[in-house]
Amino acid sequence: MIWWKLRQLKSGNPWKRSEAARELGRSRERRAVEPLLALMRTRDIDPDVAAAALGSIGDPRAVEPLCECLSRHRDTPRVACEVMLALRDIGDRRAIPFLVSALESVDPLVRERAVEVLAQLAWTPTSDAEKALVALAKKQWDAFRGLGEDAVPVLADALYNDRGQAIPEVVNALTMIAGLAAVEVLITMLFRLARQGYLGEDGGVVQALVSMGPCAASPLASRLRQEMQRVREALAGPGGDSPNVTWAEERIREATADVFRGIGGPSLQPLLELIGDSDDRVRIVAAESMAFIHDHRVVPALERALADTSFGVRVMALKALRRHGWEPRDDASRRLRDTATFSSTEHPYLGLGRRLDQKE
Repeated sequence: MIWWKLRQLKSGNPWKRSEAARELGRSRERRAVEPLLALMRTRDIDPDVAAAALGSIGDPRAVEPLCECLSRHRDTPRVACEVMLALRDIGDRRAIPFLVSALESVDPLVRERAVEVLAQLAWTPTSDAEKALVALAKKQWDAFRGLGEDAVPVLADALYNDRGQAIPEVVNALTMIAGLAAVEVLITMLFRLARQGYLGEDGGVVQALVSMGPCAASPLASRLRQEMQRVREALAGPGGDSPNVTWAEERIREATADVFRGIGGPSLQPLLELIGDSDDRVRIVAAESMAFIHDHRVVPALERALADTSFGVRVMALKALRRHGWEPRDDASRRLRDTATFSSTEHPYLGLGRRLDQKE
């Protein structure tokens, strides 16, 4: 009855076409290959049904069309997994580049199946990027240890879960790679989470940057300037008076200060540069961060900040100095202290520096 099943592939009834394809696959009828491929090209059959039949038949003529199908449906697990199984059953190594590409799918099931099929085709990863893709698919986080910066883009694409929150295992893997590229990714994530209000569920981003120590301090200082410029532009644009803008600014400031505080002494030089920045929001971050760094250069820098043109900077500098046990030593410093104290009662954000008021 093979002739009848081949005829049924041309039926106007989709169910009959699918049943015929399944029967022809089970019978491994090679005469069905071209009709099945034609149906795939015209999309007159579910691709996973056609793929399963072609895989059972095992004819190499199906390899290229199946690879094209995999490229189109890489993020559709039902189709992609069936196509990969078909390619495994055919066993043609021409499929390997397409299977490697499937490791970049957004769907974890597709990635897992791709690893399995590639292993059965005797493929082994050679580059750090390929090793990272395999490690991510298999969730073998320790495998990232020792990989180079080519692995960073793989982790950057996998940073967030479906709620937009950081995935702790991915964050930790970035710290294993270290290097400037990993630091930049983590800083981008820090600011994104701060803007969205996820700092309480940051996936360990703050601690990850702290663990990278001095190599994170200067890039963070540079990126802070850019981030605060965006805040300034948002405040000047439509909706700039929205509480969400000032709320995001506060979260960015606190997140950045937490990282500088955790890094400690090695962050002092970038902070000394930031406290002289033209943007008062940047200077406020620097003053808050310096409250927790014990170095002989901190107090003189904060004393100079008491004369800042921005009352927000003066308030933060005074609170930071008090954390260091500072007291004014002459009339000039007392006047500066009084100016900062007076301005704090008029500051539009009464909570400015409130964390410095708390006892450790």
